[in-house]
Amino acid sequence: MNISPNNISGECNLKCTYSFNYPASNCTASNKKTYISLTYDTGAVPAVQFNEAGYNVSQILLVAPSIHQFNGVTVGAELIINHTPLAGGKSLKVCIPIVSGSSSTKATSILETIISTVSKQAPAAGDSTNIVINDFTLNSIVPTTPFYSYTDAQNVSFIVYGLRNAIDISESSLKSLVTMINVGKSITFPSGPLLFINPNGPSQKTGNGEIYIDCQPTGNSEEITDVFNVKPTVKMDFTFEAIMKNPIILFILSGILTIIIMFVLYFIITYISTGETSINFSKHKKT
Repeated sequence: MNISPNNISGECNLKCTYSFNYPASNCTASNKKTYISLTYDTGAVPAVQFNEAGYNVSQILLVAPSIHQFNGVTVGAELIINHTPLAGGKSLKVCIPIVSGSSSTKATSILETIISTVSKQAPAAGDSTNIVINDFTLNSIVPTTPFYSYTDAQNVSFIVYGLRNAIDISESSLKSLVTMINVGKSITFPSGPLLFINPNGPSQKTGNGEIYIDCQPTGNSEEITDVFNVKPTVKMDFTFEAIMKNPIILFILSGILTIIIMFVLYFIITYISTGETSINFSKHKKT
C-alpha cells in the first residue's frame, strides 16, 4: 500500500473514528530476526476506541525497512501497534513511519532506548530483554494528527500516519536496527484496498474511558449518520444558598423586614407616649 495524498479515495471522519488513552506499561523486547517484538500491558479500560469498538494492545512490532510505501518508496523503519478487539471483530494495526532525522521528541527518546537496549542485550534472534523506560506509554508515541485508513484483504483495519508525522531517530540508531533485523518475507506487504483519510485525527479519551471529540466543519462528506434530537435537561436548584441569592426573594424579604421594623418602632413610640402597648382599631361612632 502506497501511503500518499495522491491515492486518497475520500474522507472517513465517521467510518474510521479513533480515540486512545494508552496506559503506562512495562516492556519486554524480543529479537525475532525479522522484527523486534515488544510487549505492552493491558489497563483497566480499553486503550482504544475504533469505530465504537474497544481494543487493547496485543503486540508492538518494530520492522526495518517499512512495510508500507510512503509517497512511492519505503522508509527506514516502521512501528506497528497490533490491537485486539474486546468483543470480536476486525483486528486493528496502527502504523507510524520511522526515518533518520535530527528532530528530538519523547517518541525519539523511547525508540532509541529500545534499539540501544536490544542491540546490547538481545542482539541475536531469539534473545529477549527488559526495556527500562520511566512512564512508558504509547501516548508519547502515537501522533494526534490526521491519519490514513484502509482495510486489507484479510479484513484487518489499518491506521497509518504519513511521512509528515514520521518519528525521527538518529542515523546511528537506524543503522543499528537494520543490522539486527530484516523484514524479509515474514510480513505480507498490504496492497490493493482503497485508502481514506481522517483529517481530524484521533480524539482524546479520559482515564475513565469517556471521549472528548472536537467537532469541526470539514466540508462535504458522503458519509451518513443518524442524528437524534435530545431534549435539554433543566436543573432546578432549591438549595438554601441558591434561594438566598435569588434577587426576587431578597426583595420580598427586605420588604417584609422593613414592615416589621416599622411596626416595632410604632409600638415603641406609642408605649412611650401613651403607655399603651396595643393599637385600638375600633371605629368611632358618629353622633
